[in-house]
Order: sequence, then C-alpha cells, then structure tokens
Amino acid sequence: MEGRRIEGVFLDTAVLRNKAYEAYETARVYELRLLSRVPEALLASLGNPGSRFQATVKAFEQGRVLLLLENGYEVEAENKLSMPIKVGDELTLVLESKEPITLRVVRSFSGMRGVQELIKSLSGLGVQLLKGQDVKGAVENSGLIYERKVWDFLRGALNEDNLVSDLKYQVLSFLRAADTGSVERLLKDVSLPGIPKEEVARLLDLAKRGERLEFFHGLSTIEKELRERILSNEQRLHFIRDTVKQLIHSMVRSLTETAKNLGLRLTLNEKTFRSMESNPKAIGILNEALKSLENNKFVEFVQKLSLLGLKVENPDELPFHKAKVVSTLRDLVRGANTFLGSKLNTEDVEFIARQVRELVDETERLRVFTERLTAELPNNLKENLMKLEYISQMQAFLVAQGGQKFVVPFVTEEGKGVLAFSLGDVFRIFVKLNFEEGFLGILMEAPRRRVDSVSVVFKTDIESLRRSIESSLPELEKGLTDIGLKTKRIEILKEGEEEFDRELGGELGERSVFDLRV
Repeated sequence: MEGRRIEGVFLDTAVLRNKAYEAYETARVYELRLLSRVPEALLASLGNPGSRFQATVKAFEQGRVLLLLENGYEVEAENKLSMPIKVGDELTLVLESKEPITLRVVRSFSGMRGVQELIKSLSGLGVQLLKGQDVKGAVENSGLIYERKVWDFLRGALNEDNLVSDLKYQVLSFLRAADTGSVERLLKDVSLPGIPKEEVARLLDLAKRGERLEFFHGLSTIEKELRERILSNEQRLHFIRDTVKQLIHSMVRSLTETAKNLGLRLTLNEKTFRSMESNPKAIGILNEALKSLENNKFVEFVQKLSLLGLKVENPDELPFHKAKVVSTLRDLVRGANTFLGSKLNTEDVEFIARQVRELVDETERLRVFTERLTAELPNNLKENLMKLEYISQMQAFLVAQGGQKFVVPFVTEEGKGVLAFSLGDVFRIFVKLNFEEGFLGILMEAPRRRVDSVSVVFKTDIESLRRSIESSLPELEKGLTDIGLKTKRIEILKEGEEEFDRELGGELGERSVFDLRV
C-alpha cells in the first residue's frame, strides 16, 4: 500500500511522448473514491479535508474495496493502488475532498504488515538486489525514486541518461517492447480446466488495448495457477495410488498366508504384481475372484489371480479349501471398502479408477500447455515482473514510513544483508551482513542538518572478524578525518545478533525488520 505512485506504464508513455501534464496527472497521490452512497451522518462525521481516521479492509475484489470505518460505517470504494491489500489490513486515511468524497491512504501494512513478511517476499522473489560497491548510485538507480526522476526529467532538471539507467525504466521499457502476438494466438485456441474462459477473454482484451503490464501479470498468474494445478493433481494421484498400494499389499499378504496355512501353494510374479500394485483395478480383480470362487468357477478364480501376478500351483486343492478362502476374501473385501471409504471417501473402485484416468489425462494436457506457454513468453519476462514487484513493494515501504525510513536487501562480494536508513532527530544508517558463522552489524550516525561529524559502531559475534576490524579502526578514523568528518565515536563491540536486531527493530518501529537471514 502506498501514497499514489506513478503508474509505470502510463508514466513511461508520458516520458516517451514528453507530455508533462499527463505525467503530472498520473503522479497524483493515490486515492480511494467512494462508490457507495454516503449518509449525511457519515458525511458530517468525516470532518473537514485533512481529517484523519482509521479503516479496516473487510473485502477486496477487482479494484473495489469494502472499508469498515472507525465510526462503524461501511463504505465501498474504488481502489487503484498498485500494491496488493488483503482483508484485515488497517489503513490510515486522510479526507482529501468532500465533492466527490476522496480518501487518501497515508499509512498501511498493519504495522507494515510486518516488515519481516515484506523482506521475506522480496528474498523469495529471487530478483537481482542492489549490487556493487557504489551504494549511492545503486540506490538512485534501483527504481525506488523513479517517479521523482521522471518528473525532474520532464521539467528539464535531469538528463535522459540518468533516467534510462534507472532499473524501473529498464523494466518498463522491456515490458512495453515485448512481443505478445504468439502468446495471444496460443490463448485463442485453448480451453483448460481451472482457467475460466472469462479470464482468457480478459487477457486478450488487455493485449488488444495495449495494457501490457496487466496482460503479462495475468499470464504469469495463469502459469502459476497451472503449475499449482499440476502439482495438486500429482499429489492427488500419488495419494490415491499409495492408498491402493497399501491396500493391495495387505490383501495379497493376507491371502498368501491363508493359502499357505491351508496347504495351497501361491507364487508371486514380481513384475506383474508391481505393474498392478497401485492400480485401483487390482481391488476390483480380487472382488471378481471372490465371486468366481463363490460360484465354484475355480479355473476363472485362478485366471483372475494371475492378473495380479498370483499363481496357484496346486489348483486341484481349491475345492477342498473353498470355504476358508471365500471367508478370508470376504473379510478382505469388506475391510478394503471400509479403508477406501475412510481414505478416498468412496468404495466405488470403478469411480476411483476413472478418477485416476481423468487426473492423468488432465495433468498431461496442462503440462503440455504450460510448456508451450512458457516457451512463448518473452525471454526474461518473469525476472522483469519480479523486479517490478520488488520495486513496488520497496516503494510502498518507503511511502508507508512517510519517507523517513528505508530498508532494502542487498548483495555484495562479502555476502547478503540489509541496508536501512532512518531520518529522525539524527540521520542513521544501518547495515547488517549475514555469514554462515555469524553476523556483522554497522550503525552509522550523523547530524541531520550539517554533516560534519559521524559515529560508527561495528557489532559482531564473530571473534576473528572483531579482531580484524579492531586493528583497522585507526585507519578508518584517519580516512574519515581526511574527508572532513569528525569522529565522535568509532569502535567495535562483541554483541549477539538477537540484541542487535532488537536495537535496530526499535529504531525502525518493527523488530521483525532484521529477524530474517536473507
């Protein structure tokens, strides 16, 4: 959630066409416009423009959000926020105007919805995070301040090179230039389970209208849903087959033991048995074998068992032991029905076998289509969509903190970590690096106005690293002095990671910020 960032696609178009007014309109603060009728009592309770109040998200679907206001009223609003929200989120709203009633989101995330969740999602995306030694340049071109750079470009305060080097500009340019023709043709000729025709039609309409970002997001969602469906089918198939396998092994073992006690010699053809052990039809074969034996069809009984790899070596003895074998098989069949009912919610073996066939067929069709869809998608599409998601979430974090706090994961040759800034009475920079053997934390502090002094504190639980940094402190202090900075404090402390996390979490307002090892 965020104050209204500039929508990348529209803004990119405005940049390319140099239409400053359009860029300005796109850059306005994100707003919620009420769609439901507003009672006079509610209108009066909202106060004057600028008033703040809380709201809880009760429902959210297709750009519309149902809000429960703190005064008990429910209102429906049009939500054009680019960041996802979910039911239960707590929002702080500002009344922008009463004609029409317009509310602006100024704070969200349910306490950032836990910065831990945010950082986890970014780490899980697998995108290329900030890299290299030029931290200032990396942050400036990370996409996090892209909209400001665009506005500066449009008013002539920033040259084109500075704009096109921005990661968000590059991502949006890629999405704008990516070919959609082959994917559109594929979608037109497909009918898939689990993917509504209406959704396919919506995507084709988006492509027709040139809304590429939404189109590609939709494609990515479909691909994900298809893979989830394939995985779900495979898990269901495995469960059914494993259930049948357990049952068949138990039934054959019991039947073999009974036969042995009666003097009947049963041998097992392993190859045939393995081919049938997880096939639901095997249960039906044993049921049919029981009926054959009940009707004194001994040859047919022997033939049925052979389908499972069971061979009766002395079939002439069967008539003398029919009663005991029939009793055993009846018990086994009754037990099988109970077991199937408890595990698969049905005793119908034919239905189970049909379900397996349908799952196999559907999974294969989905797999073939998914592979075709993946092959038709533009190269690096997923990577660029993930980068855009990363940028959007970090921009939301920055805005949700009123621009006073900033957190971003990074990777360098030394390792992975988190970089954070906090602007309060003083300016603080936090760095945390994670290693297999421990961590390194760095806290830098400088005056907010005139930066003429600095404090630097290193904290680590790695003894060898502590000694190495300690020996380098004089050289670091000299370097700071050479560039005109007075060092108020410079030291290395031995400290546990949990204690460091508490300190930084307290500064940023969320302890969970640094709970994650990226």
